[in-house]
Amino acid sequence: ESHAQCLLELDDPRGAREAVERAVEADPRWLAARGTLGRAFLNEGCLQDAVDSLRLAVKLGASSNIQAEVELAVDLNADLSEACALLEQHWNEYHDLLLQPPLVVVPLRIRQTLECGYCHLSGEHGPGGAVWASGAVLAQLVGKCHLDGQITTGVCP
Repeated sequence: ESHAQCLLELDDPRGAREAVERAVEADPRWLAARGTLGRAFLNEGCLQDAVDSLRLAVKLGASSNIQAEVELAVDLNADLSEACALLEQHWNEYHDLLLQPPLVVVPLRIRQTLECGYCHLSGEHGPGGAVWASGAVLAQLVGKCHLDGQITTGVCP
């Protein structure tokens, strides 16, 4: 785990991740190693893995009876918040399709699965999943249109 921290300082997140994975494998409940693994994932750009690892580390620390581990969990919670914010930003920029009025009555965000190394939003649906969902929304919208092109929103004029 200490070796991994040194590698992080030397800007080698992949080497750090590989080193700390061995430490976590040796002792899965080692809080410091779990936290370092989360930080290594974060520095490597593996946002989803960073969130998952940091979330587990915070959970381990919060349930500990050792004061130093509880304090470490508080520090790791700040890293977790940062990782969550970066992951959400990533999803917003690369995976979300936002449909705005007048296309839809209310704004609609569709999160699509794409091949991605930063998160786990990949799968068999691909961008076609968002296209299909958008088509379903469009079909609903067309069904609510009058012949004159006005959209019925359910609100009386």
